Amino acid sequence: RFEDVVSGAGPRGTSTLASGRVYTMGSRALLTCLDEETGTVIWQRNLEKDVSAKVPQWAFSGSPLVLENLVIIFAGGSGDNGLLAVDSQTGQTVWTFSTAGESENYTTARFIRLADVDSLVFCDNQGVHALEPKSGSPLWNYKPGQWSNSMKMVDPQALDQTRLLVSLGDGVGLCCLQVQREDDKWNISETWTTTQLRPSFNDSLVLGDLIFGFNQNIFGCIDAKTGQRLWHGGRYGFGQ
Repeated sequence: RFEDVVSGAGPRGTSTLASGRVYTMGSRALLTCLDEETGTVIWQRNLEKDVSAKVPQWAFSGSPLVLENLVIIFAGGSGDNGLLAVDSQTGQTVWTFSTAGESENYTTARFIRLADVDSLVFCDNQGVHALEPKSGSPLWNYKPGQWSNSMKMVDPQALDQTRLLVSLGDGVGLCCLQVQREDDKWNISETWTTTQLRPSFNDSLVLGDLIFGFNQNIFGCIDAKTGQRLWHGGRYGFGQ
């Protein structure tokens, strides 16, 4: 059980439903698979014990990502046990990826097809990582010029098959990356960077050429092609 004065008690991440099973990541690193109809526990991993996962200040908040027979979650464990992929049927570890000992990370890895290549995209203090989903092998890594070492809370998002939207850090701004691949060589560049949307907690909503989201506590909209502000309006706090 995890409890703090700001958010109260209970889990932070959303459970994932897949093939009649429910996958959950508890606030204190209990990764659990349950039967969807009965709630019976099929398997459970205590990542705090298994991989020396450090419970972040505001508890684990990422959701399990289910890809075919894999369940992928940020664990923040020792050694290479930063990002963890386990077998969806047994809970046994399939592959690991080092996040250099980072523990203050509240994001969920995203499955995104970029430049016609299936990729698992994840952000940490080392930058933006794209991994081969089945093996966890690195495809590319890029650290934007204004990248912040502040805690990561906003997930990467695809604008299309060659453009990726990433948060630069807590309340810092957004960056659009151009992702290209030719002759097995990756070329990553920055299309634009903006401070017109500076989210802390919430992912943005991408709708065509529009990006809706929070500029700290003010809701607004920017142009997905340029990063320029189109409008901003009411004050709704920092989101949920």
